[in-house]
Amino acid sequence: MGVWVVVFVFVAIAAFILGDIFTGKTSFMRMDSNSVGEIGGHGVSLEEFQSVVAERELEYKLNFNREPTDREMPTLRQQAWELLILKYAIKPQYSKLGIEVTVDEVYDMVQGKNIDENLRQSFTDPQTGQFDKSRIVRYLQDLKNPPPNANDQLIRMWQEQKVRWEAFQANLRPGRERIKYENLLLKTNYVTSAEGEREYHNQTDVAEVRFLYVPFYADSTTVVSESELSDYYNKNKEKFKTKASRSLVYVNFPIIPSSADTLEIKQAIERLHQVHISNTSVFCRCG
Repeated sequence: MGVWVVVFVFVAIAAFILGDIFTGKTSFMRMDSNSVGEIGGHGVSLEEFQSVVAERELEYKLNFNREPTDREMPTLRQQAWELLILKYAIKPQYSKLGIEVTVDEVYDMVQGKNIDENLRQSFTDPQTGQFDKSRIVRYLQDLKNPPPNANDQLIRMWQEQKVRWEAFQANLRPGRERIKYENLLLKTNYVTSAEGEREYHNQTDVAEVRFLYVPFYADSTTVVSESELSDYYNKNKEKFKTKASRSLVYVNFPIIPSSADTLEIKQAIERLHQVHISNTSVFCRCG
């Protein structure tokens, strides 16, 4: 009966899967062979993914002046996939929540009061440790036009700096949007005063305990006389009353013939057999 139940379940599952496949209801049949995944209902093609990876490689090359190694490529691919998640899964939530970063905010991150931390570190004087906003202004002015009377190498360096800055500036707005979104999520969590008080006590309360230790054993300095033992027994003998009991010990001697015993019996039977044959022969001759 168990075998038939297993066979029935297997056939039912197989029919369900095959039915979905041949009717085209499964994502397996609908998925394009060129697709590498799906994010927020959007199918990501191999070309799109490779394009984002190429952008990460270019940005890496501009930042470190070398090609990424084989050990660094998995990290760049992971970053590319996270950018696609940001584009198709997280950014649509920005418009639903009314999150946006204005042009004035971007300017404020570059030349205003709230300078981006990466810019602040890049344009801090290493000798004095002080941030100089005027250095950013001069740097941006130099990027507008190539240096005069520059050779090909200087022109190429200027172009690389311009591309590097454009890539950095393009990430300012998404970065600030992500910060706003995460801050909004954090502010949606509400902790009551009772919960805060309980957590405070769990982390700061300290308890002091005093206890008296009484060892339940006698050391070498303790001497008990026979009279004390007798008095204790007479006072507490009712506690130790037990019913009469007996202890039996059984000894088992198994009677099993050894090989020598078996041989001896066999030889005795053979001797008796020979004697019986001899007596029979004598009786016949006399008759």
